[in-house]
Amino acid sequence: MCLATGFQVMSGQGTPFNSAETALRDPTDTVRVFREKTVQCLVLDNYTEPGPYTVETLFLYYVSEHFRTADAQFGAWMIFGLMVRAAMRLGYHRDGSHYSKVSVFKAEMQRRIWVSILHMDLISSLQVGLPRMIREGSYDTRSPKNILDTDFDENTKVLPPER
Repeated sequence: MCLATGFQVMSGQGTPFNSAETALRDPTDTVRVFREKTVQCLVLDNYTEPGPYTVETLFLYYVSEHFRTADAQFGAWMIFGLMVRAAMRLGYHRDGSHYSKVSVFKAEMQRRIWVSILHMDLISSLQVGLPRMIREGSYDTRSPKNILDTDFDENTKVLPPER
């Protein structure tokens, strides 16, 4: 919701909802509150000891900070560093197929997150003029398959063929 509202504000098309029905009338305030609540969730969950959804929440916070201003923000790049380290600590940089306890679904979802992190690593490093945080050869995660979300779920034992 934070990103959708932020993109709506940046597009200049007004709010995507009837502001008379919301507690916060200004979409900019809505984005600020969403970002604030994201940080509160990270702190309450102790993001320094990453667990389920920590990387995804850090990604949301990073992107909301990244799109907050038109200029590259060094602080956002530092947040990205936290996200990369949390992802590596949780094993996102290792392909899930190497581990029997990782389900097919979870392995594919981690691949999708990892490839997004790799792309954001390149983009953010270019913006701040510093080297990438993730070195080539420090990960073995395969590329995600070209399949729709509707093609598999938590109960899938074997991923379907790529489209």
